[in-house]
Amino acid sequence: MKPYKSLFESGYSRLAQIMLGLVPTVKTFGIMTAENPMGRKFSNEENKERNNTLLKDLRNSHHGFIKPERGKFEGNIEHPVFIVNITKNEICALAAKYEQKSVIWGKCERYGLSTFYYLETANENIESLKDTDYKVVSVRKVFHRKDSADDFYTQTKGRKFIIPFFDEKMQDAEFKDGYIINKKTGKKVYFNPESNETEYLDETEREVLLRVTRLLEENRTGKYRWENRGIIKTVLKYNYFKVKERDYENV
Repeated sequence: MKPYKSLFESGYSRLAQIMLGLVPTVKTFGIMTAENPMGRKFSNEENKERNNTLLKDLRNSHHGFIKPERGKFEGNIEHPVFIVNITKNEICALAAKYEQKSVIWGKCERYGLSTFYYLETANENIESLKDTDYKVVSVRKVFHRKDSADDFYTQTKGRKFIIPFFDEKMQDAEFKDGYIINKKTGKKVYFNPESNETEYLDETEREVLLRVTRLLEENRTGKYRWENRGIIKTVLKYNYFKVKERDYENV
């Protein structure tokens, strides 16, 4: 088996690296679709046309984006777009233009840490909908893979991930040493204690996050940080898997 395969395979791994703040050229990101405006179910043909128009808008504005395979939200199959280096105002403007009830915006705070914002509008009158109508209703510091998820997930290359905006036990969760812990209690958080899926990150992802966490500690020497950054860089270079152009544009 090729080492570090799961971390650097096409699709999910690239999204995970961005959402973990591990891609220096990406500082913010957003997730949205143009489908099913205000939760009204449109036909497949109408949804495809709406998403194609959204992609055209993104290309015209020179926004890089990744196209996951699919997502499922409140039982509806949709095809979200993961947009990089987009401001909160910009994604809210797109949400208003495409009459979306909610969108997700993320900010890479530093290497290894991002904040995720769930933005929603209470105004469902599409005639008066504007970008300032969207407000933050939930904030999280973590995301995780959950291939068994049946709803509220995004899927790419067969891997599903969720941002647990409405999971109460995730309200005080954060990444530490490659695990997700409750920052108040210091205990690890498991999304399904009855299964073998007791860790959110696989072995390689935990190793990389552990090195990132430690090299950012204030009491580390310059040599220590140099060595660990060098190891991370070597792993990235050795295991890099180029994403196909149709899946990953301008990032």
